[in-house]
Amino acid sequence: VSMYIPLATQGTRTSYLPARLIPVYIDCVKRMGLDREAHDIDVQPAGHSQFQVSARAAIGRARISLERLAPDALQRIAAEVAGLDTERLAVMYLDIPLADPAAARAIRIAEQRGFFWAALLPDARPDGDVLRLQRLADVPIDTGHIQTISDHGAAMVAFILRERDRATEVLASSAAATGPTGS
Repeated sequence: VSMYIPLATQGTRTSYLPARLIPVYIDCVKRMGLDREAHDIDVQPAGHSQFQVSARAAIGRARISLERLAPDALQRIAAEVAGLDTERLAVMYLDIPLADPAAARAIRIAEQRGFFWAALLPDARPDGDVLRLQRLADVPIDTGHIQTISDHGAAMVAFILRERDRATEVLASSAAATGPTGS
């Protein structure tokens, strides 16, 4: 979160995340003065997914914003991503609405595919917060230039860098399991 000032009281909101992300999330929202409950439940979504895809190859970015989680989301998103010029993308963002009870499941699935925490977007939707995940291409990033103004900012940078390392290991394990021929 780069900056957030709540302009109106939203009351208590419920968010759904994997258990290991809940302490980080709760710490962030408490620092912003937001009243949140967070739970890790494994809910199978129903219906048809809704999402938006935007890509800006000129700046190396694509964003997938999930509006409604459903069982067909993974297949439909994969089809959309296959149509992108991924060779020119340095980062792909995936926005997951945390008010959806299937969010924790969606985050776990995305993490298995190399996505990790990028940003928390408080009250980004009428029903609550959005967690933006990211998947980085194999591009060098000089983390020595990252500057923060608080201990919390430094802790968030350290957390995200650990998450990046975890995602890199996930992708390497996946590549090793499929072998050089992709079978």
